[in-house]
Amino acid sequence: MGAVGVHHADKEILDRLFTMFDQTGDDVVDHREFLCGVSPLIPGTVQEKLEFAFMVFDVSGAGIMRPHEMLFVLKSCNACASYFGDMVMSLEQIQLLVDDVYQMGGAETSSLSYRNNVGTISTHPVIVALTSGKGIVRYTVPKV
Repeated sequence: MGAVGVHHADKEILDRLFTMFDQTGDDVVDHREFLCGVSPLIPGTVQEKLEFAFMVFDVSGAGIMRPHEMLFVLKSCNACASYFGDMVMSLEQIQLLVDDVYQMGGAETSSLSYRNNVGTISTHPVIVALTSGKGIVRYTVPKV
């Protein structure tokens, strides 16, 4: 993980995120969900973070993704942001984003190259609103 800017000092945060993704409490998580989920924490631009999330999900290295797979990746990223009280997308916004990307790419129900479309995804109005602080806040820390 050091290659992407995550270091030993981040262990406590990663442990907490692991617990969040462990939906059954059996200390087992889907590795792709976890890695996609922590992608917002790595240094880089929004486009680089999204590209990393798609790349770790794409274990075959084919560079393509189906709509339900892109939805999975974006929901995982969203869960991490939610955990920290950051702005997040609603499930409806995530679905709109995926639908728009596949329509623009001419692949409404089939596979789409995420490598060729990550720029479009990162500049989509839903992502722009989210990264400029106009998302919704799902979890917040109460003011003391």
